[in-house]
Formats: sequence, structure tokens, C-alpha cells
Amino acid sequence: MHWTKWSWLASAGVLVVLSVAWVLFSSELLGVSNCPILTRLRPVQVVLAGEADYAEMEREPAMGLFPAFRVRVQGNGLVDWDGERCVATIGRREARIDPQDAKALIERFESRGFCRLCGNYLPDATDVGARRFTLSVRGQRQDVIDQSRRAPEIFDDLYGDLERAAHFDRWIGDVPEQHCRLQ
Repeated sequence: MHWTKWSWLASAGVLVVLSVAWVLFSSELLGVSNCPILTRLRPVQVVLAGEADYAEMEREPAMGLFPAFRVRVQGNGLVDWDGERCVATIGRREARIDPQDAKALIERFESRGFCRLCGNYLPDATDVGARRFTLSVRGQRQDVIDQSRRAPEIFDDLYGDLERAAHFDRWIGDVPEQHCRLQ
């Protein structure tokens, strides 16, 4: 068979289409879903956070042994806590941090590539609990759910950043494991 320039281009095009299709449709086989493939090709653009922007983390209980809560840090410095179970502070509480620290936290989510994370990291087992991050900047909202501890390292790094900025360890406290089982 004689290959022409057009034959090579057609073959290369078919390979590209098949590769993209494999990535888009086999992501659940890899333990992830809702992956923003095209976003990974663009450079990360950081928009300065406004007062209404926020970063939020929600943690669901796993086997009834781990803390369940939601914490939101808004660009204006408001920290909104809602403890559900296995935490020292059950219910809603509010606190304030420096608005510049709050905005820096939100901007750090963007600069670290939060927009490039998949929407869902799927579990290997049942009842492992989930952690959900939500980032809302300029009316654009993105959720990332880790149900399996498979999310990239950035997920845990951002969890630590949020924990330190919001000082939510004061509300989690040190709840004994046997107390969690009774709640």
C-alpha cells in the first residue's frame, strides 16, 4: 500500500480521536469521573478573590467513626462551621479571619490547579465517607468529591490549608472513638 500525506494525516486523526474517546469514556475504569480534559491543556489563571467568593469543605462520616462537618471560608473573612457528628462542636458557629488571609486561601485553590481536578474520585469500598471541596469564584462553582482517598496530593494539601486558615480544629476537638459510635 502506498502511503500519501493524506493517508498519514487521516491515520493520525483516527488515533487522536480514539485516544480522546478512551480518556473520556474509560475514566470510571480508572476510579475517576467528570474530568475536565480540555482544562488541563490551558494554563492556570488565577482571578483575585472577591468578598462573596468562597472555599468550602464538607466531610461525611465513614463507618460512623470520623468527624462529619462542613466549613466555609468566604472572601470577606467569614468562617461558617456546621458540625454534624464526631466533633466537639455540634451545630452552626461563625468566626472571622483576616479577609486578606481568606482571599489568599481561595486564590491558592486556583493557583494550585483545583480547576484541573476530576469531579469525582470513586471508592474501592462502601461506606468510606466522602470529602467534598467546593470553590466558588466570580459566580463560577466547581465541586470535587473524594470518596476513596484516591484524589491527588493537592486535595490533602488544600484540606490542610483550609484547616489552618479557618482554625477549625477548635470545633473538631478530640472526640473519643467510642463517643462517635454512640452519636
